[in-house]
Amino acid sequence: MVGLDGAGKTMIANKLMNKEVIDITPTVGYTRTLNAYRCKKYIFLIFDVGGQERGRNLWYEILKSIDGSLKGLIFVVDSSDVERIPEAREFLRKILLAFQYVQDPMVPVLVIANKQDVPWALPKDRIAERLQITNFRLYTPSGCCVLGASARNGESLHAAMCKLCDMIRAYEKWLAERSEGSKRQWMVQAIMRPQALLHEAVENLICKLFEYNDF
Repeated sequence: MVGLDGAGKTMIANKLMNKEVIDITPTVGYTRTLNAYRCKKYIFLIFDVGGQERGRNLWYEILKSIDGSLKGLIFVVDSSDVERIPEAREFLRKILLAFQYVQDPMVPVLVIANKQDVPWALPKDRIAERLQITNFRLYTPSGCCVLGASARNGESLHAAMCKLCDMIRAYEKWLAERSEGSKRQWMVQAIMRPQALLHEAVENLICKLFEYNDF
């Protein structure tokens, strides 16, 4: 789970784990929580990565350390802080670009437009528009979705996680079908290769016979 500092990542993590939220300080580095959340058949291990500028590249090191086992990415945006949305957009763009060098294909991306309880917060559609989500779909064939929520009162958080579960399930199905397709292609190649070699040997033999007859 990544995003700019102050977006509400830690509060979301606490709400998902049913922890009482009293006072939250900015996350330095990251926190790693086993069995943080259960949804459908999935049990989530959540990395809450600090969003302060000096530590934003930490997510990249975490991604490399878990060796391709990541199943989904949650990007949290403060819907009430309109001035920082361009900064959030650039941060998300850098993540999606860098991701291609660590894990291919890209996992599903859920953008949580947090703080929807704030009166002046932008709705999820406006957040998607300002983040230019349609442009990011080039990097996310497995899906990118924007949903509104409020970490303060917990509204729509569970619905957002259920949506992520559905996206992960579709992603795993797609991976399995791609793997099966690769196996079929390999089998076809394995069958066709001997036939090609035989055809090549027959052609060579015919050529030699013609050369012999010409001689």
